[in-house]
Amino acid sequence: MGVTNDELSIFWIDCCRELARVDDHLALLDDAERRRAQRFFVTDHRQRYIICHGRLREILAAQISDDGSKSSSPLSPKGRGDLPSPPTPAELRLLKTATGKPFLDPAQNRFDLCFSLSHSGDWGVVAITRGREIGVDLQQVRAGIEPLEIAQRFFTRNEAEAIRLLPGTEQRHQAFLALWARKEAYLKACGMALSRMSRFEISVGLAEPPRLIQDLDDSAAGSRYQLHDLVAPDGYRAAIAWDCILLRRDGVNPRPYAVTDSL
Repeated sequence: MGVTNDELSIFWIDCCRELARVDDHLALLDDAERRRAQRFFVTDHRQRYIICHGRLREILAAQISDDGSKSSSPLSPKGRGDLPSPPTPAELRLLKTATGKPFLDPAQNRFDLCFSLSHSGDWGVVAITRGREIGVDLQQVRAGIEPLEIAQRFFTRNEAEAIRLLPGTEQRHQAFLALWARKEAYLKACGMALSRMSRFEISVGLAEPPRLIQDLDDSAAGSRYQLHDLVAPDGYRAAIAWDCILLRRDGVNPRPYAVTDSL
């Protein structure tokens, strides 16, 4: 069943489970994606890229081919005999904005789908909405990183200080990864580069829902964007961010998210 107007749908990708289908996923990719895959020198990294981008195409094609029975969107194909057959996963045309944010060719996007993909370690995650921008990020918990050093380099002064004040190495590590996922999710939703990481501030605490405190380049962002921590596989942190302005304009109250494919 397709994504409806008031849903944020999450699809998890288990790369280990999909490994047997890696050649099938490769066959779905376009020339640009195949060239990108060949740039990975490590076989595991190349296979994970292929799997996640192949599954993204399968998920998007399934959403587009849905009959729209749950939707009141004017883009719904119900009752319209002039629409071409929905594209197959391999036929999808995935384009990019000037800043590198991927989007589906509008000529194929009958439901105005917006999507985001992230993969780390053995897992990937796809987030899909209708009519509003979204970003998702997944981070594997790894030993050997220096949270404070990285936070001081990339985060705002307040964010780095909040992490420094947390008691215990493990709490600082978890808070750092959670914040990184939140910030990357927000950047993806906005279609911005990592170089803007220190231009906006997000809450650090793990015991309360995340929120955008300020964006120095967009004073209205705090009222437009919402964030949510996802329940990720063990050893991972994940978050989503989405723009609510279109839903508010349409008079729909969004739910936090709807898990479409459970772990």
